[in-house]
Amino acid sequence: MLEKIISLLKDFVERNSNIKDIQFDPRVPPKLLIDPYSKDYEEKRKVAHYFLLVASIDEGNVIGRAENARRLMVYLHQKFKEKLFEIDSPSQFEKAILECKIYDELGPLRFKIPYILASVNKFVLNIAKNDLIKYSQRLDKPRNMVKNIGKFIVRMGGPIQKKAWIYMRWMVRPYPDLRIFNNFSPKDLLIPLTRDILRVAVCLGLIEDVNIPLHWGHVEVVTNFARTIFPNDPVKVDFPFFLIGRWLRGKKLNSQNLERTLTLFDEIYKKTGYSILVTKEKTGYSAECPALPGCITQGESEEEVLKHMEEAIAAYLEAEENL
Repeated sequence: MLEKIISLLKDFVERNSNIKDIQFDPRVPPKLLIDPYSKDYEEKRKVAHYFLLVASIDEGNVIGRAENARRLMVYLHQKFKEKLFEIDSPSQFEKAILECKIYDELGPLRFKIPYILASVNKFVLNIAKNDLIKYSQRLDKPRNMVKNIGKFIVRMGGPIQKKAWIYMRWMVRPYPDLRIFNNFSPKDLLIPLTRDILRVAVCLGLIEDVNIPLHWGHVEVVTNFARTIFPNDPVKVDFPFFLIGRWLRGKKLNSQNLERTLTLFDEIYKKTGYSILVTKEKTGYSAECPALPGCITQGESEEEVLKHMEEAIAAYLEAEENL
């Protein structure tokens, strides 16, 4: 059975490895004030700084939903312009954040955002001398940069350094990621472990329990498994595993359910040409198609939300054809 599951996993990862992250997908609103894929060195230097700010607050307890990190940073960039990258006083950020219209949608630790952002700028200006690209070139491996990020930036350390590894994924992996730190190799990246990814790991027998306190050993176990499938780019599994793990919320975590999930997603892909993200809400289910920004729907049951999602994808593609 495991051989079949790994084959299904590999196919699923390959199908879903070219989806841009919501933080820098140019099709997702609000529009960014920088070009993430610019070839200009000065713009790339700014992009590296900007997305370190984004990654630093991209945490459920801090920002709420991931799209709030994008919305808040675009708002702050519009407000402060280039001074955004120079502010090292939390009080300046605090006043602006309190005035932001999405403030009440942020996470319970939103009061920490000004301190987090100020610590990012202090790190970039004082430690990296305002050039994260050149700073990265002085280091041998991604984990050395992760260690320094966790040391100097508020809430980017911890036992698994998740947000720092998310940032390094963006900066090191090739397209659809940004490949700005091209001195590092993607094969040296570690998977930024989340509870959704952990569910897949439990189904594979890599980890015993989804509710255990996470530590460095878990990150290495999951990454080493990914390297058996994609030795030169283990973090390629990151987003696809997230899609699977979100569907597995509330389900029994075993190899049988993992195989059923992969088979179901394969059937959906054959029908629509796309993979989907389904989330169990307090009442009912929500679904979206990550490759088609804005293609979202809801349903009272899994069966209903899947049916609605197929219809939503068809309607989305028809509307695009008529533009």
